[in-house]
Amino acid sequence: MKSNLTVLTRCVVSQKRTVIFFLSLMLVLPAHASNDAGHEQPAKSALSKKTRIKKITDLRVLVDISGSMKKTDPDNLRRPAIRLLAGLIPQGSRAGIWNFGKQVNMAVKVGSVNDAWRELARQQSKKINSAGLFTNIEGAMRNVSFDWKTPDPRYKRNLIILTDGHVDISKDEKLNKASRKRILKELLPRLEKAQVRIHTIALSDDVDESLLSTLSAYTDGLYKKVKNANELQKLFLQMLEQSVNLDTIPLKDNRFNVDASINDMTLLVFNNDKAHPTTIVMPAKRTWSEKTHTEQVKWFSDDGFDLITIKKPQQGQWKIMAPTDENNRVVVATNLKLKLNELPGYLMLGDILKINTYLEEDEKPLTDQRLLSKFKFLLKRNTEGSAAREYPLEKSKEDEYSYVVQLAPIFKEGNHELVIQAKSPTVQREVRHQIKVYATPAEIKVSEDHGKYQIKVTPYANLLRPSSIKIHVILNDKSKHELMRHNNSWTVDVDKQFHETMFTLNVDATRADGKAISMSFNKVLSEKEASHKLKLYVEKETPHKKELMDKKEKNAHPKKKESAHKKEETIKEEVKKESKINWTLIITSIVIGNVLLIGSFVGGYIFIKRRKEKLAKALSGEMDNDNISEEEVKEEKPKE
Repeated sequence: MKSNLTVLTRCVVSQKRTVIFFLSLMLVLPAHASNDAGHEQPAKSALSKKTRIKKITDLRVLVDISGSMKKTDPDNLRRPAIRLLAGLIPQGSRAGIWNFGKQVNMAVKVGSVNDAWRELARQQSKKINSAGLFTNIEGAMRNVSFDWKTPDPRYKRNLIILTDGHVDISKDEKLNKASRKRILKELLPRLEKAQVRIHTIALSDDVDESLLSTLSAYTDGLYKKVKNANELQKLFLQMLEQSVNLDTIPLKDNRFNVDASINDMTLLVFNNDKAHPTTIVMPAKRTWSEKTHTEQVKWFSDDGFDLITIKKPQQGQWKIMAPTDENNRVVVATNLKLKLNELPGYLMLGDILKINTYLEEDEKPLTDQRLLSKFKFLLKRNTEGSAAREYPLEKSKEDEYSYVVQLAPIFKEGNHELVIQAKSPTVQREVRHQIKVYATPAEIKVSEDHGKYQIKVTPYANLLRPSSIKIHVILNDKSKHELMRHNNSWTVDVDKQFHETMFTLNVDATRADGKAISMSFNKVLSEKEASHKLKLYVEKETPHKKELMDKKEKNAHPKKKESAHKKEETIKEEVKKESKINWTLIITSIVIGNVLLIGSFVGGYIFIKRRKEKLAKALSGEMDNDNISEEEVKEEKPKE
């Protein structure tokens, strides 16, 4: 009996060794094929982990159609602005459009963006008017966010709100105030928790700027105020670029290069010159216009702009025959994309900004050093009232494929446009991002009342979270006094003996973006300055700080070592189970599976190798022969 058990055990062990061999072969072959296909594995980093989850854009748009729009947008320029937005939202994104006055109407149902969705959006845009009786911002926000209750890692959520007024749901002002309060106390916290970025457009001076800017600041969105509806088209472009990292290629003097990895492209061309319509010149020297083009082209001409979509565009240099405009774009569908880390929508004076970028091929970081060596990564910063500045990006120390730059503390308030580019001789990519920089977090007012001075500080709700604010003053006798909150202001009374003396005001709070901030201001106790802004001051000599990338410690939990010897009873149980298995069937299946695996990985290897070679050829200048020289391009006039 003991001899039979020994023989049976040896047989099972022999069978187990055979199975282990084939299982090892299954594991080794895919790993080996994968390594060959990619040449080298991406470095493990926080950035590479983030890129594994591809988020789908989920964009909702709210358009005010209240009666006041008759004055602020008499020509209904909201219509072409919506059509421009619809034409540029990337294919496969999720989007929906609502109009609101007293009632809230879903103009375009939330769905996957395709040609049918875009056509419906164009048709529905014709219904935008100014017939609404009220401005029900609360109702509109509730309707548009019907399924935004909790965070969803599958989606990148953005909401664009265009309005020209205040919360206005009734002739009873108490009801309007209650509605506004619900937006700030109920809706905003929920949307913030659901990771929604709210971008707001104020289309008049008579608008609740505090409400709109607070919605944007708390959710790290973009707030813009314009006085003229003519700016709406370009403003909607900025909002879209803030919501979606549009894959674009740089334009210079209306010229751009198309490389082998571009599947199709959409040209946005601003042109108000009706006497000279837009035309485009191909690398093959042919000229296309709205009236004369091939079936691979879809040409949509609207008030002030053209949207031209071209399937499988020819490689080489193209030229747009129209007035140059800094807002012209070439949006591309490509397997080679330029990716960025999450950037804020607003900063405060003195903040430091770090930008991390990398190229992505087929939804994976491009790690081939031979290809990356041909690229230069560059940041351009355009600031209101200042000349543009350029900063080179350096290779990151954390991995082998990303490039970083850290800007010194920002000294200038206002709107900043960041243009991040990756350029090789023939392949170019570009991404844009808008940032608003604030210099003043609060206002201070010193007044005299009944022989005492009152110091009153009113923080800006869109920059500092009121519930977190703590303010105190230190007088010249070193005594410390805390300011008490009254509605939206903080006050303290100071004896008149401190008249014309210096005091220090200290403010500790949490910013709208969740960051802690501590500020100190030296002021003179006097009514002469009356009410003025507490402007942040930053030493320009502040040295360039080192990289501030947060490095989270790896929580390594070593696996417990498995026992080297199992109990005899367990072994016998396994032997009994294994003796019943049809080993011939299993081994045959494994052999066939390995043959199929080897075939699929060889095919995958060939596919990836050919794609790499195609991209490498593009980078090595294969397209140079297709370039159009200045002399070869003729400014053709459109045919009558």
